[in-house]
Amino acid sequence: MGVGAKMNRSSAHLGSRRGQGALLRIACWLPLLVLTACLEFEQQELHLRYDAEADRMDMLFVYRGLYAAESNPMPVRDGRSPIDKALSDLEKVREHGAFAFKSPMNFRVDPVEEAEEDWVRRHIDVEYGGLFTDPKGRLCGYQFVRIRDFGAFVPRFAQAHQELLFSLFGAAVDQENGWPEAAREVFAGYVEQGGPVITADGCCFEVRLPIRAQDHAPVQRYVLGDRAAEPFDAKPATRKAQPAAGPKRVKRRRRGAVKAAPSKPNELTVRRDGDLTIVRYGTPGSTSMRVDVECGEGDTKLINELRKRDEPIEAGVPDQALSRRFAEFGERDAVLPPGLAELRR
Repeated sequence: MGVGAKMNRSSAHLGSRRGQGALLRIACWLPLLVLTACLEFEQQELHLRYDAEADRMDMLFVYRGLYAAESNPMPVRDGRSPIDKALSDLEKVREHGAFAFKSPMNFRVDPVEEAEEDWVRRHIDVEYGGLFTDPKGRLCGYQFVRIRDFGAFVPRFAQAHQELLFSLFGAAVDQENGWPEAAREVFAGYVEQGGPVITADGCCFEVRLPIRAQDHAPVQRYVLGDRAAEPFDAKPATRKAQPAAGPKRVKRRRRGAVKAAPSKPNELTVRRDGDLTIVRYGTPGSTSMRVDVECGEGDTKLINELRKRDEPIEAGVPDQALSRRFAEFGERDAVLPPGLAELRR
């Protein structure tokens, strides 16, 4: 939500984190890669809901613990403070509908600035939900994002990003140099013949890599980490019986606190099929998905500044209210932000 300039695509490399971190860097590819800016958040929830009959993907972006970052890989050189820059980023969210997915690699789409891109102009609608505080008192925000004609969106998005996506996996083979030239040539031939790199089946996404059999194991380890040698168990783990809690062990929750529902990890597999290595995130045919991301720790300077300016901040919004609003969004058209609405008239 409010992030900065786009990453140089030719120099993008994945880091060395494994497991869920690698998953978020690779499989959650929906928006564009960018570097971080001054408006940051401590946690994020991404809810996806696919309507097969309407061929539509609706998404709820929830940003928790919004703050103005003090440090930045892209320094602010115009003399503005981090607070001023964060407020500017927030204005783009309100006016343009800019939205972001935060992970060890950061993603952003600005539907106004990227209006010339077919996969943006033809498919993406955004509605700004607003700022609120959660039951913990943190400054939060939310947006609805709709991808229309999802079946046509996926190949258009893939065409624009498949070379970048392929290069990201090159670090599995060589952290410094990525894929060797021979592997790049095989990939180019695969794409030229119409081979799909990104596919979707509802809320299940696959990345298809035309790589040598000897490179499959490094990619598998890179994505799954310690799980690479173990088959994926789709059955939920059996919970061990817990002893009954005595009176002294029972803790009272603060009034108004909401107990968050546990989020079940999404299925992540890496398999070999002929000459392809296929990374799959999600369950084929599923119509919903939730992704949770821990991003960092902020402060209260931004919310204090917004309150000084009498900015509207809805107080104490529980998760149930956001869920109801997301369900209602599925029954109507998106209310576009002013800048995006003007552009599409």
